[in-house]
Amino acid sequence: MKHFSFFGFFRRDPAGARDLKAARNSRNRRIGLSQLHRLWSAIAYPFHRSIHIRFQYAFALAILGLAVMAVITVVSGRALLNTYKHSVEETNLDITLIGRLQESLREIDHLAYIYLFEGDQSARSRFKATEKTVDTQFRQLAAAEMHFGSDNHAHSSISLPDTTLVWQEVKAEMFNVLQNTPGTTEANTKGLARVHATVDPLYETIARYQKLSLQDMQARLQSAQTVGGQAFYAILGAILVGLGLLIGMGLAVGRSVLRPITKLHEAAHKLVKKDFAHRITLHNTRDELGQLGRVLNIASATFQRLHRELELRATHDGLTGLFNRASFDAQLPEQCGIADRHERPLALLMVDVDFFKRVNDDHGHQVGDQALQAIARLLSETTRPGDVVTRYGGEEFAIILPESGEDSAMAMAQRLRSAVEYAGIDCGTGKDISVTVSIGCVNRPPQTLTPDELVKASDAALYQAKEAGRNRVVSAGPLPPATDPIPQIIAA
Repeated sequence: MKHFSFFGFFRRDPAGARDLKAARNSRNRRIGLSQLHRLWSAIAYPFHRSIHIRFQYAFALAILGLAVMAVITVVSGRALLNTYKHSVEETNLDITLIGRLQESLREIDHLAYIYLFEGDQSARSRFKATEKTVDTQFRQLAAAEMHFGSDNHAHSSISLPDTTLVWQEVKAEMFNVLQNTPGTTEANTKGLARVHATVDPLYETIARYQKLSLQDMQARLQSAQTVGGQAFYAILGAILVGLGLLIGMGLAVGRSVLRPITKLHEAAHKLVKKDFAHRITLHNTRDELGQLGRVLNIASATFQRLHRELELRATHDGLTGLFNRASFDAQLPEQCGIADRHERPLALLMVDVDFFKRVNDDHGHQVGDQALQAIARLLSETTRPGDVVTRYGGEEFAIILPESGEDSAMAMAQRLRSAVEYAGIDCGTGKDISVTVSIGCVNRPPQTLTPDELVKASDAALYQAKEAGRNRVVSAGPLPPATDPIPQIIAA
């Protein structure tokens, strides 16, 4: 029997803990990516939404690029000026102090000479003043080093405290010389030599300090030139970055504006050319150009529908849906030309509804229209797919039969007559009405009758059919171009 452990209930499985941690990390990554996606959508949505926002983005990036260039230029210029200013100030102070210190050392040398060889007693007081001046100059030099720092200077190899100790030796030697009364020339020369022996090392140290300061100034000027070069490249980089931003934004705006404009221009040109089937496909359909493209597509579809309706009305009869008289007049010469080129026969049937006025008088014009529609439907269903069935006018129909000789044309005419005669026409009155037709048939061998002559011959045959009692087919027979049609009556 298993025992429940209270502490075991809270003991975690290491593998489960790792899985839990991995799931938590994955969820955090998904949350982070989702937040980035929302941020990017918030930035990019206005860009795709409006052309005005697009140009505002471009203007803002241009201003940002100019601001970056201005900031880098100011910062680089200040860094360059500060470097030059620091170098010039430090070097100028060092050289000024060293020059004064050198003058003071020469003055000490001169005081020792005039005291020993000329006996000028004022040299003592003048030395005390010079002593104070040199002490002050050493303190100023030490203060300058502390202010500007001497670790990275060329003269950092010279120890200023050691130089100050040498100065103390010079003072001690001068005190010895000035406390004694000038003696013989030989003694004075030795005294002056001792002064020179202490002053000259100090003077050389100060001169070397000056030389190193000048070298340090040259190094600092070279460093300033380097900073100037870096500033130049920084400014150049800022300019290139700004130009890159402008060019990139220009390309983005140009691509999102010029390409749709080109497509819109092409669509307008297609619309002028009556190519109403053309449609615009734009990548961005949310901005002003996308909305204009959508409106232009709607207009093209509307024009296409209206054009089809107008074309249908221009070539088809509005009541029966058959080709109209204008279409018949256009297709008959075309069919005759095709028959002549291929040396094939062609036939024309002229169909007239018998006593159609009675239908209108007895049942009304609406019933008459329904009867015409029913007859047109029967003619279309009975003829072949390549035959041309037209409403010639009123209750008359004309049927062009390509590839039909006299026998096949007469057989077709008989089928049409029978179909109409034995088909009860439901006109919505509760009972069917019977209607018959009379048909005039003309066969046209190749290179014979013209279209007008063909129509006249079929009209003559139709007239003969009506004169013979209606509800029958009359054939004019094969006719040469110069002969008149001779009707042949075939009774029903």
